[in-house]
Amino acid sequence: MAKKKLVRPLLSIGIIFKNEIRCLERCLASLAPLREKVPCELIMADTGSDDGSREVAARYADVLFDFPWMNDFAAARNAVLEKAIGKWYLSIDADEWLDKDVSELAGFFYTSYAESAEICSLTVRNYYLSDSDSEYADIQGLRLVRRMPWTRFEGSIHERLELPEGRGWHITVLSKTVLHHDGYVCMNEGRGEDKVERNLTLLRNELEKKPKDLTLLLQYIESGKSAPDYQDMLEKAVRLVKQKNRQWNYEGPVIFRHAVMDAYNHNLSKLDERIACSREWFPDSFFTRIDVEYLAFGDSWQKSDYVECIVRGERYLQAIEDYRGNRGERVTLMSSALMFSSVHDEQQVRVYMSQALAEEGEHLKALKVLEGIGGQLTDQTHVGHLRFALSRIQSEGGCDTSPVVRQVFESCNSDKTSTSRAGSSPGVVTDSGSEQESMGEKSRGEQFWNAFERESIQMFTKKYREKERESEKYCRPAYTLFLPLADACDLGRAAALLETKDLGEIERLTSKIKDWARFPADVLFHALTCGLGFPVEDLSLNSEKMDKMVETLIAGHDNMELAKLAKGVLQGNQSGISRKYQQIVWGQRFAFAILNAFDWKGDGDGLAVVRYFARAEKEFLETVYSVEAMKEENFMLLQSEHRFGRRCADAFETLDAGDFTGYVKKLRQALGDSPETRYVAEYLLNHTPQLQEVQRRRRENASPELLALARQVKAVLENYAPDDPAVAALKESGAYQKVAWLMEED
Repeated sequence: MAKKKLVRPLLSIGIIFKNEIRCLERCLASLAPLREKVPCELIMADTGSDDGSREVAARYADVLFDFPWMNDFAAARNAVLEKAIGKWYLSIDADEWLDKDVSELAGFFYTSYAESAEICSLTVRNYYLSDSDSEYADIQGLRLVRRMPWTRFEGSIHERLELPEGRGWHITVLSKTVLHHDGYVCMNEGRGEDKVERNLTLLRNELEKKPKDLTLLLQYIESGKSAPDYQDMLEKAVRLVKQKNRQWNYEGPVIFRHAVMDAYNHNLSKLDERIACSREWFPDSFFTRIDVEYLAFGDSWQKSDYVECIVRGERYLQAIEDYRGNRGERVTLMSSALMFSSVHDEQQVRVYMSQALAEEGEHLKALKVLEGIGGQLTDQTHVGHLRFALSRIQSEGGCDTSPVVRQVFESCNSDKTSTSRAGSSPGVVTDSGSEQESMGEKSRGEQFWNAFERESIQMFTKKYREKERESEKYCRPAYTLFLPLADACDLGRAAALLETKDLGEIERLTSKIKDWARFPADVLFHALTCGLGFPVEDLSLNSEKMDKMVETLIAGHDNMELAKLAKGVLQGNQSGISRKYQQIVWGQRFAFAILNAFDWKGDGDGLAVVRYFARAEKEFLETVYSVEAMKEENFMLLQSEHRFGRRCADAFETLDAGDFTGYVKKLRQALGDSPETRYVAEYLLNHTPQLQEVQRRRRENASPELLALARQVKAVLENYAPDDPAVAALKESGAYQKVAWLMEED
């Protein structure tokens, strides 16, 4: 931005930097809205950059100078402060950026209470992962101060304002003014070892001079979790707090929080003792009410102690409400960041607490906890727990879950927040017109909803539905959770499909399916059973996709279901609607798969299965093959499955014409053409109702001599194993042929 020549700035902004080319321009550009509203000067000190940072700073700074680095952050800060002439001084780091909403901060300087105020705290939002802007910790940082003779910074590391002792300090909280900070990202992702070691070295030097300084000990604890003496330093700090050493009541809540976290992370037996100690010593501190209670909640969850989970969850949520409502003790919040106060953390507790309530049968309360939950702000690792809680509430609670389901869906699909915050400048939100979306990347909300759908597909499976009906508390299928979204998403349409057998409604719903690759197979099975013609319009499938879908559809279904499916598909194919080539090919592959999946020795209407197969084969052959190929002299050139299918089609046409003898003859031809399908042909011979009726009448009229011959042949066969060559020879004999049709009855 163009620099303005300032005579008497109201606000001086101070920044020290060294080799911050990654983030410096983001920081400086973010100050533009504030500089437009408030007379400002920008003072910058370069402590030794060689990466181009100084050139960036020169485009923005009103005062830019070099300051030789001397391992002392406070010295560098004070050098900048000495050049300031504004009434107020704002200290910012290069890896921070001011939130685009500066209304509270800009307005503060023109209020009456600004005349008497001396120190202001801002919300410093610390991010820990480069690909998430929902996981953060806030600290009330003392960053804005009236320039007074005593205004100085102290501390070679983690420098802070030096406040003269002996007087009470009133701190004005500007809670809506946010400084975003991502300097800890590299340290949490294993890229900041040098920075950590530099900080620890500086802190060790200071601790040698002041070994009982709780502020320095806390800074060491927060910087050196991987240091070999971390545990010793933590225990020392805890002892000094209990001894009420200087600053014990200010730093104590944070030190106790770290002690609880250490016990939690390392599964130490002293966890319960440390939780109780925090509650006893600092019951009103948000470090106890939020951070410690969050960890206590997690401990109860891991132990499956759902009753205690609920109690601790309620405490945590109440504390979060007080914290966001600016109620409660806030002074100690300036000593460190709350670790578990973000919306992400709150929503995580709500999801798990809802599941705990569902486990305890408190379905209405479980639903209440989820009200207003925003799916786009919930980590994908928690998707399964949200799905579990909602499905239990739906299937066992009988509560109206539709408001929550709609809220999750709408918040996910209206959220256009980028999944990566690292490149955003100056804010953290990318709108729907961003370059990121134009590149085809899904927003965080869309990713969450996709994950939620993947988790929820299991609710539509036959196995899941059968199992949930076994529960004594069962009142409705869990998949009905998605019914409110019948016109909004594929799982909503899937739920509506399972709730209807009306073919017109089924066709309407399936015409709107967007992603068949992820559509629940058992729902499509239901639709096909009801007579849906498939594939639907605009769905393009190659042979590999067809085979995969067919395999998925058939798996896990018994004879009764397969027969019902065959009847439904056969009915759909006979609807008189003109069928396209893709549907004909699909029908053939699907019919053959059902034929192979059917257990011909079990129960079920196998006749319907073969009729569907025969019709599908006939339609396929007449469409794909030429008339010449279908001539009898060329018939054996067809694949075995096609030969058998065509023979079956001919046999059923003969049967439907009333020619029972011709029907049997055609089936015997089928056996000759395709011996591997003998089990199917034999099934038809034994289970065709018209043929059985004819055979019954013939048996009733059979002569005594013929019945006696049948008994003799049967007795001979019983002396041999079925695969004995003598059996095959006997079945070729004239005597066997005379009485074969009587063998089963005799």
